Amino acid sequence: MGVIARSILKPQSQDGLNAVVFVRSTPPASCTIDGIQVASKCTLGRGTIRVVEASDCIVGRFHLEGRTCTITVRPKVLSQFFEGVNTAAGGAFVKMASDVMTASDEDLFEIESSK
Repeated sequence: MGVIARSILKPQSQDGLNAVVFVRSTPPASCTIDGIQVASKCTLGRGTIRVVEASDCIVGRFHLEGRTCTITVRPKVLSQFFEGVNTAAGGAFVKMASDVMTASDEDLFEIESSK
């Protein structure tokens, strides 16, 4: 999500970009926050990321100079992920992770941006 947001909004530095993440506050969903911090350079420590509890979605909303980029994990992907995390073990878990890593951004996310 962070990489996509940075490619769309094109911040000139790590300053200025802010994010609001709508996500469950417990793992594995909350691990999304870690990934967004690394990829977007928005951090909890600097106060450039805010987390809002959401039990039924994972959404990152990124802001830069009046522009917004909203990235939502597709509901089908989200349900498959949670089902897989609860049931997959060993090789099945590795395959699930591999499938996510090789999927296109469009297959994983709904992406909206405004100028």
